[in-house]
Amino acid sequence: METDNRDSAQTSTHEYSRLSPPTSQNQEFEDSTRENEYHTSFKALCLIGFLDAVEYGCIMPSLYGYLEQMNDHSGLSEDALSHQYGIILSIFSAASLVSKPFLGYLGDTRPFLETFIWSTLVATVGNILYFSTLFLVENVTGEGNSAPFWWLLSCRILAGVGCANTSLTFAYVARTVEANQRTQKMTTLSLVKITGMLMGPGFNAITAKIDFSIGNFKIDEYNSPGAVVAVFQVAALIFVSLVLKEPPPYDESNLGQSREGVDQSNSSTVSITGPLILCFFNIVVYNFFFGTLETVTTPIAETAFGWSPLQISFVFMSLTLVAVLLTIFVMVTSKFTEDRTFLVVAGICAVAATSWSRIFYYYDMSKLTFVIGVTLWACPAALAFSSNRSLFSRLIEGSQKQALLSSLLSVLASVGGILGPNWVGFALGHKPDASEEKHIKVAPEMYSGVFILSTLVLIANIMLLFLMPTTEPILAHESTKVGSSHDELEANLLPTGRTEQTVESS
Repeated sequence: METDNRDSAQTSTHEYSRLSPPTSQNQEFEDSTRENEYHTSFKALCLIGFLDAVEYGCIMPSLYGYLEQMNDHSGLSEDALSHQYGIILSIFSAASLVSKPFLGYLGDTRPFLETFIWSTLVATVGNILYFSTLFLVENVTGEGNSAPFWWLLSCRILAGVGCANTSLTFAYVARTVEANQRTQKMTTLSLVKITGMLMGPGFNAITAKIDFSIGNFKIDEYNSPGAVVAVFQVAALIFVSLVLKEPPPYDESNLGQSREGVDQSNSSTVSITGPLILCFFNIVVYNFFFGTLETVTTPIAETAFGWSPLQISFVFMSLTLVAVLLTIFVMVTSKFTEDRTFLVVAGICAVAATSWSRIFYYYDMSKLTFVIGVTLWACPAALAFSSNRSLFSRLIEGSQKQALLSSLLSVLASVGGILGPNWVGFALGHKPDASEEKHIKVAPEMYSGVFILSTLVLIANIMLLFLMPTTEPILAHESTKVGSSHDELEANLLPTGRTEQTVESS
């Protein structure tokens, strides 16, 4: 009889350990094990994001000169050349925008490594063709020649399709990293991309000195960036192929850490809830906000202070530094700070930035007033991007379409980035010339519109993430806490006198 009771107790203990939530100690051990398992793969993701930013930053400065060089004897007007340049520049973003949902679908239905490999190959082919375009069209002459335009357009479409794979990096993190560590990892991905954006134009300092020929094949500062980027992408392709480990299948990964103690890992659908819609709203607004900043800074600085492009570039470098420092801050403090806190602080900064600009920005303002405004303006996106991504990844847990949903979030990010500059163009208003009085408000309608949008996003985040009750997993660190209900469950499942021993042995 005593043996039966002991066996029964051991069985109950086993059933409890299988069914009950993990203790914080066990959870930390599991988190550490999973992190070590995919540590090298995460480095591969960082490399993919870095090269995407480098690719754009390295190719973009050379594009106009390259197009101009190949149309030197074509009789193409300056206006037509500028028009072609604008189309080629925008087609990269358009191709990336259209490709993201398709790559997301493949990320859900095919191996991640396979999708990363073929998409990187497509981008590599695009950059090799960019490098070769001068040779391919050099013998093509004639009035109004369009061959260089179509070649470069095709090259940038291929590059845009390939570089769209960065949207999959966030889905990969969501499937391989525990909820309470995702903000840190996703912030690292954002930081790596910012670093790539900074370093991309720096490679042009190297390519600017290249000027030689191999037979009839000319290699100079205009086409060499394509070769440099292609070499980087081939190296990345080899590295990713060697180290990237497939994430666990949806039905085996730790997807459905239940919202109310119920395993949802087999669920393939996602409920359309307030917090989920909020994530889409956030990504549009903050990319709109950032796109507005990028677009409006140059005309204001030129008109108010007469700054040259070089001086304005220092402003953008300073804003990038602010973004980097805030991104590092989020990465460090996310270990004990919830994503919703960062999102609300981002909303407060957005309201403060637009209020400052709306009230104090005149074309005769001081440089300090201008710097304070643009610095405040740079804060919201850095605080919100990775936090919003992390929150989104928890809300879609249980879905078997995580890569597709993540890519749709990236699509809306691009939409926000497109709408921002267009809003500036529509609402910037009159800028005084040298003969006019400069005590004129800077774009009051534009700033008023962004202020209203910023206020709405702040109110929405406070309402949906703090005030309205929800069963959605909006708290990243909640799962690591073991409450009294855990102890009560343990006491009910285990025979008297065995509870303490079992807990100590665990």
